[in-house]
This record gives sequence, C-alpha cells and structure tokens, in this order.
Amino acid sequence: MSSLEQYAHDFFDMLKMSSDAEGHNFKYFLAEAVYDFLSDQTKEKAYVVYSMFFDIYRIKETSGRSFVDLLDMLKEYEENASVLSDGQRDHYVHSVNVFILGLCIYSRNNMVRQAMESDFRRPGYKARFQEMAEEFLFIWGLAALFHDIGYPIEIINNQVNQFIRYVATEDCKQIGPYISYKDFGRLDGFGAERSGEDSGYVNKPTRLLADCISMRLGLPTDDVRHTLNSFLDRMQKNDFVDHGFYSAIIVLRWYGELLADDPDTTEVFNNQIVGASTAIFLHNAYRNVFQKKPYNCGPLEIERFPTAYLLILCDEAQEWNRQAYGTKARTQLAVDDSYVDISDRSIVFRYVTSKGLLNEQYVLGKEQLFSKLLDIGRVFDNGLTVHATTTSDGLIGMLKKSTVLPRLLAENIEQLARQIHLDYCRTQMERQPGKALEYPSWEQLPDSLKYSNVRQAQTIVDKLRIIGCYVGRAGEHPEYNLSEEELELLAKYEHELWVEERIKNGWSYGEVKDVERKTSPYLVPYEELSEEIKELDRYTIRNIPKLMQFVGLSVYRL
Repeated sequence: MSSLEQYAHDFFDMLKMSSDAEGHNFKYFLAEAVYDFLSDQTKEKAYVVYSMFFDIYRIKETSGRSFVDLLDMLKEYEENASVLSDGQRDHYVHSVNVFILGLCIYSRNNMVRQAMESDFRRPGYKARFQEMAEEFLFIWGLAALFHDIGYPIEIINNQVNQFIRYVATEDCKQIGPYISYKDFGRLDGFGAERSGEDSGYVNKPTRLLADCISMRLGLPTDDVRHTLNSFLDRMQKNDFVDHGFYSAIIVLRWYGELLADDPDTTEVFNNQIVGASTAIFLHNAYRNVFQKKPYNCGPLEIERFPTAYLLILCDEAQEWNRQAYGTKARTQLAVDDSYVDISDRSIVFRYVTSKGLLNEQYVLGKEQLFSKLLDIGRVFDNGLTVHATTTSDGLIGMLKKSTVLPRLLAENIEQLARQIHLDYCRTQMERQPGKALEYPSWEQLPDSLKYSNVRQAQTIVDKLRIIGCYVGRAGEHPEYNLSEEELELLAKYEHELWVEERIKNGWSYGEVKDVERKTSPYLVPYEELSEEIKELDRYTIRNIPKLMQFVGLSVYRL
C-alpha cells in the first residue's frame, strides 16, 4: 500500500457522514472510489470519484445538467482541443489527485485540522454538517474538484495566440490576440434583475469574491472590488488568462441559479459555496495579483484562509501522472509517480521520473515557490522538501552520459574500494563464522573483483544524486535519512549495475555459483532474488554514509 493510500484510509477512518445515520453507505462508496483511483489513475476511475462525490452531495442546475457534465466538458476540451496549445497538460485526473492529496494532509497534520475546524466555527459561519471532517470534505471537494473547471477558456486563448504566432509575419507580441466578450456582465451575474444604483442582477460573482477576499486577507473592500471589476482588462493588458477566475465564476453562477428554486440553499451558498469559490480564484490569483502591487501580501497564513492555503499547496505539489496534450508539453520531462510523506512536523514530495532526472533548479524552484506563497513553517515546523528521483529502468543509460565525478570523491576512489572489500570480508565472517575467506586482503583480489569494488565506489555519487543527495565534507549540514522507498530503489539499481558488470566480464546465469566457469544464480532481475540476497544489496546502500565517514565525507540532501 502506498503512503497516499494509507493516508486516505486514515481520513475515511475518521470521517462520519450524516447520510450514514440514515442507513446509507455513501462513505464506503466514496472511499472505494478513491482507493480504486489510487491503484490505477485513469480518467475512467477519476470519473467515478467525481460522480460519487456529486451524487452524494447531489445538486443539479435548473436545466437538469449535473456538475459531472460540466467536468466531462473539461475532459473533452483537453483531449480534443488542447493539442493546439503548447504547454497544455491534464487537469481532469489532476483535480482528483489534488482532492485526494488534501484529504491525506487533513488526516495527517493536526495544524491543518485545527485551522479548518476553527474556520468552521468563526462568527457568522453556519456549518452544514455536525461533523467537522464532513464539513471539510464538502468544502474541500468543491474547491479541489472544480478548481480547474474554467481551463477550456485558457485553452481557447492559447490556441488563438499560437495560431497567430504561426501565421504572423511580424512580432506577434504587438498583435496580442485575446478573447473578448460582448456582455461579460451576463456571465458575472445571476438572480432576478432589479433597479437602482447597482441595476442588474441580485448577485454578482466578482463582488462576492471581492468581499470574501477582503475579509479573509484583511484588504480594503473598495480596492479589491475594483481589482475584480477590472480583472478582464488586467488579464488583457498583461497578456494572460487566469482560469481560476473563470472557474470561480462558473461555480458561483451554477450554484447561484439554484437560489431561486430552493431558498434553503441560501445559507449553503453564502457560507460553503462562496468560500470554496474564493479559494478557487486565489489558487492562481494570490501569487499573480495579491502578492504584487498594490497589495504586496506575504506568504499566506493558514489561519487566514485554510481552504485557499490547502488548495495552493496541493495544486502546486501535484505533478505526478499528468498527461501532456500540448506539443511542447509532450517533449518535456514528466513526473510519473510520487512518494509523499506527511506528518505534523514535515511534508516531503519525492517526484519519480522514468526517462530522465529533474534537475536541481526544478527542485529548488519548487521549494522556493512554496516558501513564497505559503507560511509553511506554521503548519510544518520541519519544513516542506522536494526531491527528484528516477526509476532504475533508466538509470544505466543516464550514467553512461555522465561519468565525471566530483573532486571530493575522485580523490578517494581507491580508499573507498579497499574499505568496501574489508566490509565485505567482515560481513562474510559474520554470516559464516569459521569459514576461511577466499580473498582476505585487497592485494589478493583478482583484477576483475578489484574493479567490482571500484565500480561500486565510483557510482556512489550517481546513486545519491538519484534520490536528491550529494557528498560533502563532514559536518557541513544535517545528514540525510534514507526512506524505505529510496533504499529499495537504490538496492535494485546496485543489483542491476552488478549484473551488467558480471555479464561484461563473461559471467552467465547458472543454478550454482562457479567462479572458474563464471556462472551465478544471482544474474536475474532484482525481484527474483531471495530476501537474503536482496539484503546484501540493501546493506551496500545502507553502508554508504559509513563509507563516506571513512574518508571524511558525509551525505546530504540537496
């Protein structure tokens, strides 16, 4: 079971749903949909999560259209239209991953739970559910599952820009194509019309968003209203489309249409829907608008707006399993999987690629972005860290392209190789007491076995780089801790290097080890080894810090 699967189980274990008291099994159905998606993250299984959530909290638009229909439209646009947009990536499966990641963080971090529950008890707020975990589930589900629903508008704008860039015979920046509207006010409003100073619709999404932002961030109401009222002009002037703006308006409008038919939804709308929609808007706009002049907001504190804080965190972190649609996106290195460690003290994301290794600038940039956007230390006092690793299938090819070793390690290769042999002799004596060693000293080793130890020493830096670590002089920084996933990844890689080395030296598979005939029963994939033999490879990896100490070095995280 992966860490996210376990964390999701933890969330559903703490969740009590009001519908269960009525004899339903909705919690079980939603939980199973989530577990099934985590086991195989396909669009079909993402659809089941969407439909299960919106069936449990069933609300339909007056024309009979469901919110799942709206999400299906997002999927159709991405699959069929976004190929004409350079950087387009999946947002359909992504949104379900964001949803689940938020559930996991809520279940694992006490500060997040406290902030959410305090928010639900603030003056003037009326919770929809008695249980705080379900109140969170409902609001978080709306925010996470809908946060990219306006992306088709951004896709269309990107398509127009890319087409103009292709056909233009002059600087396309001077052309600046942009989507415009004959009467945007008809989208930015719902409810019966009225007369007066604010003639038009009873409810105006941009005003609802502005007032909620003003209250949440402690900003002047008139200033924020002006920002929202002029947001279309701002996007056009600065040549960007914020899909979060459209996503928030769409959610407010679709839910707002229900007010006329069902007055009982008014409180839900004013509390949960407006809050979730504002978080949706801020997941992009906090960085692009409110951290710039004239607002100059600092990192968002979780107490100010827990839902927005969590959405920004999860949206920025969720990089794995995002299908590339755009022509440029398909050529970029993709994150295939991720290991996520969440606790009250820290959160760690380990991005896993299969066709290359993300560079250090990417990792550093991610961490710096989180620090800029969010007050991380208030929630995780040991911080947020990002690591980049790669699956062992692509490692040998990568190493062939990069054989230059840092000077610190190159000076000590032979010393390390000798120490590896001494450690091997010691472990053999512990495993088989009384049995004479075949080569008790370095000098007695055949050249082929000396090379084997040299190879093991030479590849230490490469192994460490795979898990986002490096070698430095002892005492420079806090040393690293190796996770079980990293241990197994590197043990498998060590075995693959050993197999490659043996085969190059004329060895072949045989049921019995025979040095003279150069046969070995261990020239098989790592998965086929016994646990006893796997443990030898694991020992090699665990022993790296001790080897580094022998030559006055230590291992650190990047």
